[in-house]
Amino acid sequence: MVLMIRQAHTVIPRVTAVIYALSWVGYTIWTGVKSMEGHDFYPPWVFFLSAVLFALYAATLWNAPLLTRWDIGIGVFILLLACVGRPTTSVDFMHFLFDGHLWSALHLSPYAVLPVDLPPTVYSSPFLHVWWAAKLSPYGPLWQLAMAIINILSTDTLLLGIALLKLLNLVGLLITAKLLWLMTRHRGVVMAFVLNPIVLTHTLHTPHADLWIATAVLYAIHQRHHWSSLVSVVAGVMVKIHGVLFLPFFVRTQLWKKLLGSAIVIVAVVGALQLIAPFSVMEMLQASLWGSSSPSNNASLIYYLLPRSLSASTVFIVSLFCSTVIYGTILVLWYTKRISLLAALIATSTIVPLLLTGLIYPWHWLVTLTLAYCINTTIRPWVVVAVTLGGAVGPLPAPAVIAVVLGMLATYRYLRPRFAHVVQYADYATHSNTQDEPHHHRR
Repeated sequence: MVLMIRQAHTVIPRVTAVIYALSWVGYTIWTGVKSMEGHDFYPPWVFFLSAVLFALYAATLWNAPLLTRWDIGIGVFILLLACVGRPTTSVDFMHFLFDGHLWSALHLSPYAVLPVDLPPTVYSSPFLHVWWAAKLSPYGPLWQLAMAIINILSTDTLLLGIALLKLLNLVGLLITAKLLWLMTRHRGVVMAFVLNPIVLTHTLHTPHADLWIATAVLYAIHQRHHWSSLVSVVAGVMVKIHGVLFLPFFVRTQLWKKLLGSAIVIVAVVGALQLIAPFSVMEMLQASLWGSSSPSNNASLIYYLLPRSLSASTVFIVSLFCSTVIYGTILVLWYTKRISLLAALIATSTIVPLLLTGLIYPWHWLVTLTLAYCINTTIRPWVVVAVTLGGAVGPLPAPAVIAVVLGMLATYRYLRPRFAHVVQYADYATHSNTQDEPHHHRR
């Protein structure tokens, strides 16, 4: 009996790891073939299946006493697959590289020049048909500076630029994994984060900037009593304006040191960009606010609760009002110590965008997903799986996302204890058997 339990303890994680790795092999081959045919696409069912396979794999990781060489080897293999795959689920990465091309090659500011107003280039041609090609760049000065440096290092070459962009996000992923380890001291949790399909797909396979907001917020939580916490969140805001929602949670102590450090970082980054191509701060702020606004808000949860006869502007105003009320409620609950900092941040990164925009795309879930791994209670796996599934079906309307998440949560709640029971009982049996061995047989 003990031998069978030991075998189950070893075989089940390996089988789930192999299945999950094979899904990534198939996904990498399939997207490579589609990209050669000239297709850029986002198939929700593929990512939903990947999320289900990940949940199966993660269920064996939560209770793993340690990571074996097999686990590490599988993890490295999947990471390499994500790195070498051609980006196909979004053309945002071309926008990043195009902004870098404007800064360093043309010495123009993407805060003042529209992509559609310039002749097509190897960077802009893939996204000129997208609605945001007629909007100014919404990305903050820190991200713009990073893209300008990538353009310089790549000598304005597309393939090398993509490789450097993936390398940049790989560094961010490793930093985030290190912070998670410092906060949880759980190898299985860190591995489950690094190999999460939402994280891999929208960080390494198809790079996005949202990971760096998650990294900034995670560092701020880790150093919440130090002045650098606010500086970190300010750096996240200078990647994407959405990070401004997290600023009020890190201003309670050492305010002057935090403001001084933040001011130094802002002046240094904006000053460096000014040396490359002059622009006004007002242009930057307007581009960040209006450049990131979608022409439609019919994915938000509020949209489905209001009469269809209302105009789009009315729906937006109601959505904005509801989001503001909920956000203010979260702040009050946190300031009065009714909820923890982590709960407030998770609610802010999920509920407010869900009401306002519907969390349209999977990479918008990266901040919530990263914070979910920091939960130190038994609900952590449930929250992680819920957010992963929500991100996997992100392009669907908000009510559909909520329905899928609730349904899969119920399934996961039923299945996970079976895996946990096998792993925990195997640990107990192995430990008990070791205690019964003669002393001279122990190593």
